Amino acid sequence: MPRRGGVRRANTTATTANNTTPAIDTAATATSTGDTILSRTVGKSPRPIHDDGQQQQPLPPSIAPTVDSGNQPVGAFRGRASPYPSPNQLTTDHAPVCHPLPQPDLNTSTPSDRSRQGGVAPSYLGESGLLYIFSQDQGDNEDGVPRSPHASGSFNATVDVPSLGLQESYGETYYEYCYTWCPILEKDCLYGDPAFRESPLLQNSLALVGSQIRPPVLNHESPHVYYERAKALFHSSQERNPLVCISALMLFYWWGKGAPNVVSTDTVWWWTGVTIRLAQQIGLHHELKPGQQSTLNMSPGLRRRIWWTLFARERLTGICQGRPCIIDPEDCDIGEPTVHDFPNPHDPNSTLFVYWVRLCRILGRVTKYLPQRTESSSFPVQLATELVQWVNSLPPHLQLPISTERTLHFNRDVHQLHLPYLTTVTLLYLRTASQSLPEAYTAAVVASGCVARIFEDYLARGSIRFLQGVAGWSAAVAILALLHARKVPNLTKSADAHIRVLRLALKEMTLLWHSAKMFDRGFERMLGNHGHGQNKDVDSVALSAMDTQQPVTILTDLPNDAGVDWMGFFPYATQDTSPLVAILLMSDQPVPLSDLEWPVDLTAQLQELFDPNYGMDSFAFPL
Repeated sequence: MPRRGGVRRANTTATTANNTTPAIDTAATATSTGDTILSRTVGKSPRPIHDDGQQQQPLPPSIAPTVDSGNQPVGAFRGRASPYPSPNQLTTDHAPVCHPLPQPDLNTSTPSDRSRQGGVAPSYLGESGLLYIFSQDQGDNEDGVPRSPHASGSFNATVDVPSLGLQESYGETYYEYCYTWCPILEKDCLYGDPAFRESPLLQNSLALVGSQIRPPVLNHESPHVYYERAKALFHSSQERNPLVCISALMLFYWWGKGAPNVVSTDTVWWWTGVTIRLAQQIGLHHELKPGQQSTLNMSPGLRRRIWWTLFARERLTGICQGRPCIIDPEDCDIGEPTVHDFPNPHDPNSTLFVYWVRLCRILGRVTKYLPQRTESSSFPVQLATELVQWVNSLPPHLQLPISTERTLHFNRDVHQLHLPYLTTVTLLYLRTASQSLPEAYTAAVVASGCVARIFEDYLARGSIRFLQGVAGWSAAVAILALLHARKVPNLTKSADAHIRVLRLALKEMTLLWHSAKMFDRGFERMLGNHGHGQNKDVDSVALSAMDTQQPVTILTDLPNDAGVDWMGFFPYATQDTSPLVAILLMSDQPVPLSDLEWPVDLTAQLQELFDPNYGMDSFAFPL
């Protein structure tokens, strides 16, 4: 062990022919989709998971939140029993990997230019998550992202580990901000097991997370340097313990070196796929048979926590980027996570993790539905019902506490749990077939108002560095829905207030996430204030210029939602949630939104809105 304040160096050069063959062959992670890494096990557990549209496991009984009589929540399943078991009752488990590509200089050219120059190719972004709207907008390379003032940016061939003081700080940051969503490292293991405590790969991965989320005031390296060190150690097969390797790579989730619209081997999507392949190689997708010895001395609970973290992440990234998932539930028989898989089953965050995984299973089915949706498609009643059942099955401590004007019981993780849920509701209630920008129905607007309330609560309490990159996508989808809703005259003022909050959140996230910078630049072009930064007056004038010349008096609902009451999605929403939500809840004439269309001239210009080479002078709104 290095002395406190000291460093230990490791050689990052590739293993030579005279070296011992490492236990992990990283080349195996670069196989094509058709390569077989693991043979299938014939036996299945009595409760296999299904993410292909089949009926899922039932949710626990409905628990409606308790609020003052004057602020009664809407849409709660009063007296209705939901068929889902409680978290402590459950007992049941091919993004193709490409060859590395040269990394882009995103400051000097467009994605198409760089592709022609042989630098990078624009990546595939499916339509389901709406990222195609921003496909031409650039995020900067790492050098374009501001660093902590105490961080250095040098990287050399030798690999250091942080001082013991910094290691303690980075570990504390992981347990405070990340463990809920990535419960894979226990303190007695991280600090007591030499395989973890002395791993340069794991320590640099923890340093990446710690310096990204809560940078120390002491001098430290930049997240970029920690990332490059960890990546070099992985590719040179320096780490021989598969469990340590998987744990380290899973921490890359809090780092994105490039925007999702460029092909890269340095993105969350890439590293999630690599880690899933490694997890499959050691059989984490299978439940241990009675009497079977666990590999690497992993407890069954840890196996499930690792696997289901990867499963949930892939479903989130898949719906965001509109890409297919590697994990096929038909190949898996590992048990669903329960609170008993955690060292402390009574920790509220153990329950949160169980419900998060259940939500992501629904998201996986929505991901398959959205690309197949057409204007003639019937409304996905089953998916909507599953979402309503999920939110109404949450125990009181996991309900979103926004039924009053003040968030008296703010919980950072509970707020974050509801972001992908609300964004998925928004996606189901958007129409995107014939417009450059989507048309939002009432449920999408209410969901977007709740997303804005979440970000307002975050911003009021300071830094949002702890948020994962997918949170920027939630903000962007909410803005798209609100841009449509604001054309209703009595919604304009409150919708604009939400848009300003969400744009401020995106501005903050651009300091860390290239995807957020991609979204932010797209909206800057849309509002015609490119180069003006976040300015309330500029945004207000630009937004007012988007008003339709023939305003519509009220939003309308989907005519073919087959009896799904949109208020059931929001058991915590009241007239005190936000002024926008109050207007929609008080409306006594909920009829469809199809009359609310974008002006013809605006639609024509939006066709090239996100092309960086498009002349802004011809599109900019008068200021």
